[in-house]
Formats: sequence, structure tokens, C-alpha cells
Amino acid sequence: MFQPEELNGHDKLLWSPGTGQEAWELFCACADGNLEIVTRLIDQKPALVRAHYEYRTPLYFAVRENRLAVAMFLIERGAEPFWNGNDLVEMARRTMTPRPPCSVRL
Repeated sequence: MFQPEELNGHDKLLWSPGTGQEAWELFCACADGNLEIVTRLIDQKPALVRAHYEYRTPLYFAVRENRLAVAMFLIERGAEPFWNGNDLVEMARRTMTPRPPCSVRL
């Protein structure tokens, strides 16, 4: 992931809880599946669970990368799975659906 300029500062965001740097750190921790960092950030500032940038939330990044423990933690702390429609449900369905093994016939 690359860090957008808007999420590079320490000023409070106008459209989202927290600062740009806090949101970015949380997004990265969610994508990496680092529950320790996610927990620390949410414990320090509970409103960050609702952080967003271009319609992407911490829960979006956890689901996209199939980080079930982080996704469950965020939902327990108040993240809204249907905040942006059914996108996360569909994404989870695609990432968690077992794929058939590749078979090659000669």
C-alpha cells in the first residue's frame, strides 16, 4: 500500500476520527493482521474504529486480507460491516471460499 498525502499528517482529519497518521497506522495494522497494534490504537482512541478514507475502513482492510481475528475484534469494538453496503460481505465470501486445487492434465 502507498500512503496518501492526506493520511501523512498529524492534524485531525475533517471527515474521519483521528489524524491522518493514526488512520494510516490502523489501516496498515489491519491489513497486516497485527492485532496487538490494532488493539493498542483502538484502546487509545476508540473512535478510530470508524476511521475511513475513500470509503475504506479498518474493517475493509482486515476483510480484504482475510484477517479474521482483526475483523472480529473491530466488529466487537463497534465497526459497522454494512457501513458501505454489502461490499464487505461479498469480499469475505470471495476471500474465504475454498478454491478447487489446480489440476493439470497432460
